[in-house]
Amino acid sequence: AYTMVVYFEDLNEMYDGSVLFIPITVAGIYELSNNFLWRPWITGGPTINGADVTFQQRKAGYVYGGMALERDLTVVSEEGPTNNYTLINTNGNYNEYASVLIEDLMAGLRPPLTGGRGCWKNATFLPKDTFTSWSFVECGLVVGFPYRLFVFATDEFYSENGRMVSVPVVAPYSNKFTAGPTILYGPH
Repeated sequence: AYTMVVYFEDLNEMYDGSVLFIPITVAGIYELSNNFLWRPWITGGPTINGADVTFQQRKAGYVYGGMALERDLTVVSEEGPTNNYTLINTNGNYNEYASVLIEDLMAGLRPPLTGGRGCWKNATFLPKDTFTSWSFVECGLVVGFPYRLFVFATDEFYSENGRMVSVPVVAPYSNKFTAGPTILYGPH
């Protein structure tokens, strides 16, 4: 929190004016119900089955996770919705240019989330300052397509006023050609 100090003086310039103290709260990290000490990062995989992620949230609370194709994400805006495909981010809940809705992640809604039940983490209570590793499995990722693995940390009251972050995930090819295929002999 900040305090704005305003000094009022008349035209006589006698330095006998009044001082007014106005408290100011800046939207963002200080208003969030939870945040991350260590943002999520990929610690295993990725494969077509999924990926492993590790993170550390700031406060005790519930954490959710899920995977979504980048093309299925919604644009995030500071100003507010310009259409039905824009998320409002006036409080800084979203840390990305495009995201899934917090309520969709909390509900495990498919789409935009992808994969089976093992590719979604539902309301897992974690104590504060705890390093946590999760395995996302049954994701059914398409090789070469860009996905985002989302983790949302909130408070002990399941509020939607926490922090949503994501990490990029692309399942690699299991093998590749060193040279393009060629026809050695023509048709018989």
